Amino acid sequence: MSIAITDIWASSRRDYVVSLESRLQAVEAKLNSHDRSSQHLGSQQHTSTPGSNPGVVSISDTPIDLYEGESSFTRQSLGAREAVESMANPSAPGAGSNLNIAFDSLSGLLKPVQQSGQAEEGSTRDSVQMPLCLPAELVLTLLRRFREQTPLFLSSYPINDLALLEKLCQRVYFPIRDVSAGDVAAMHGVFYWLIRELLSRNDEFCKKFDLATHFKNCKSSFEADLRSHSLFTAPSFENIIALAMGTLKAQDEADPLTGCHMISTAVRYCQMLGYHRESTFKNSKDENSSSKRRVFWTIYVFDKTMSLLLGRASYLQDFDMDVKPPAPSSDPKICPWDEAFCSMIELAGIQGDTYNKLYSPSAMKHSSSERLKDIKRLKLAIEECKRGRDKIDYSKADQPQIHELSLKTWDILYYSVLTSILRAYTSTEDGEIGHECFTAARMCLLSHLECFPGYADSGLVTVADYANWVQLYSSFTPFIVIFLHSIAATSLEDVKLLEQVVETVQKTRGVSKASERLYNICANFLSVSRGLVGAQKSCVGRYDGNRDALELTNDSQDGHYFPTDLQQDDIGLDMTRYLTYPEAQSMSALLECWDSGQPSAMDLLGMDTEYIQ
Repeated sequence: MSIAITDIWASSRRDYVVSLESRLQAVEAKLNSHDRSSQHLGSQQHTSTPGSNPGVVSISDTPIDLYEGESSFTRQSLGAREAVESMANPSAPGAGSNLNIAFDSLSGLLKPVQQSGQAEEGSTRDSVQMPLCLPAELVLTLLRRFREQTPLFLSSYPINDLALLEKLCQRVYFPIRDVSAGDVAAMHGVFYWLIRELLSRNDEFCKKFDLATHFKNCKSSFEADLRSHSLFTAPSFENIIALAMGTLKAQDEADPLTGCHMISTAVRYCQMLGYHRESTFKNSKDENSSSKRRVFWTIYVFDKTMSLLLGRASYLQDFDMDVKPPAPSSDPKICPWDEAFCSMIELAGIQGDTYNKLYSPSAMKHSSSERLKDIKRLKLAIEECKRGRDKIDYSKADQPQIHELSLKTWDILYYSVLTSILRAYTSTEDGEIGHECFTAARMCLLSHLECFPGYADSGLVTVADYANWVQLYSSFTPFIVIFLHSIAATSLEDVKLLEQVVETVQKTRGVSKASERLYNICANFLSVSRGLVGAQKSCVGRYDGNRDALELTNDSQDGHYFPTDLQQDDIGLDMTRYLTYPEAQSMSALLECWDSGQPSAMDLLGMDTEYIQ
């Protein structure tokens, strides 16, 4: 009986071994087949010409070294080792050998930490196929054209190095190493804006190469890139470029929520890669160092501008940065653009500081004297910034029409931020809007009126550009300040100014839903202002005509100058006389939001700030 059982067991074991061997042979055959096909595909990709297969590229992920600051465990441990090594006495008998053993042991312990400081561009090392939207022949022709005539986009602050784009194209279309998804996304993003510029100027290339069709393909591909998982999980220089291009696209489409999402990711990548620290670039031999520095400061401008506009702290904090701004070019045609970029960086920093010092929750708790000191300091800072901007010499610069238009746009930004600084004093127990604030607000609205015709008639930019880049992304505070002045001083001159602004906004109302909402809001404010001034009725605060100052009384139970209950005060009741009840409620909510000190950009755009991360 035991022999029979043993025979059965041995036979079963032999069958099991045979089964395993056959399965192993099948697996080996599949692996060999996969290796041959991969080698064949790789040889095809690396030996292909631009015309043989221009529409597909093989994407693979590559590890990236991440930045660690001085307080990190790795930096502290390495510093400790260097200190011990310098103090050690190798001449002592046996000491050197023991110390070396200890040092080697410490190095071995640190290796896993250093390896963990790397990130791969994605979750897998497997190659995947990604379609390319532009034929290689078109790409090469465009690059040659851009070398002959620098496009405006490559003169502005995101990217100014054509060689960077050429290297991206070389990597993607003629790969000699692994191509990352970030390479393709960055290339698509830059070409999206370059081809868009050619189309807006009706360049001769438009018909010669049917750029309209290629632009649609490029746009679709870039939008697909912006939806990819790896773009938001893999820190890399190329992904930061793609995110910067995507942020510009979001602003161009009046989509600040998407823009904020991309800004936050780009900031996180910049910090992980150390772009916010000068030590990253000091003595660096990286040929992309200047471009990395430039793209970091581009993200900085986005972040600080949105901080004040949306009423939230910026992702980047100045105390955690020591990287220097980009140095202006020695080329007199490019230098003014670089100097303007540096002025924009300075203005963006003031915007972020304005939120931190005047509108943040902690700032709102400061005493009137503390707030007044901050207001004076920020006022001096922005005035000095404007003086520096006005000194820029554009006489030898390219694109003189664009420079002239940019100066008018700058004036809007300057007076908009200055008004936000000066009106912050109203967020106190005895708030007052003074003559300086009224003057700044009036100058801002007049600058809008002066700037708009340049966008409408230049042939270089459009009304939609004005709506999306200037109108929607400048503070609404100047309009509210002049509205309050009109009804406090019963000023027909103010009513006329508001009418002119509303006429301008009306011309852009069809650009987007946000523009339509902005027009309706402005029209409602104008209706109330026109009605109250026509009735010679002043119903807000106490106006001192001698000082041109409006003291806002704070008598409501909730501590607001403009109660949310429409029946609580005169202005609330008057709103219902000139507006429908829903319109009056909306206007009251905007005034209450403005009253609290928080800018109301998302209310103006008709979006919910709950989803801003």
